[in-house]
Amino acid sequence: MKTQKVFGIGFHRTGTTTLQTALEELGYKVVGMRQTEWNAYTQGDLDTIRETVAAFDGFRDMPWPLLYRHLYETVPNAKFILSYRDPDSWVRSCAGNYKSQSQGMFQPIYGFDVFIGNEDRAKEVYLHHIDEVRAFFLAKPDIFLEKDFTNDPQWADLCEFLSEPEPARDFPHANKRPTSLLGKLYHNGYRMIAPRAYKSWVRDKG
Repeated sequence: MKTQKVFGIGFHRTGTTTLQTALEELGYKVVGMRQTEWNAYTQGDLDTIRETVAAFDGFRDMPWPLLYRHLYETVPNAKFILSYRDPDSWVRSCAGNYKSQSQGMFQPIYGFDVFIGNEDRAKEVYLHHIDEVRAFFLAKPDIFLEKDFTNDPQWADLCEFLSEPEPARDFPHANKRPTSLLGKLYHNGYRMIAPRAYKSWVRDKG
């Protein structure tokens, strides 16, 4: 286990999978979004949150961005990374990913269930979160880093922030989606047949 905890507090579709892949490359044990922690957040179950924090070094995706104030107050030796991207690019990415499917996490975050048709409201919440996080950590630069993985995929600032040596491998760009129908079919099939090999393959393509 690492001596410090690293919380990714950027919203989904902002390079959170890339952050997880990079942290794992640096030796962190990382947890992404799971139903257990999401249920704990919505039910106010902070005991489960504390148990998960004790079991991992790195954290990304929901509910961690919604808990940054509590985590700052209760977790010693913690650092926080705000992943973000251009808001219009973020909206397009979310719309393409979630389409018209109802998502259980949307109602507590945005106040709606389906992304398509609610893009303006989603962007408003997204920008408000970024503004609040920046204001909260304004006087705490030693434990806070902003990172746009879509435009600045490199190790230097991340490793300096975490006091970690830079890996010899190129910086990952995980979860980069293919655009052609054939590419999507290939990716989906590979992921279903060999998920571990697929993860390494995608990581090395970045």
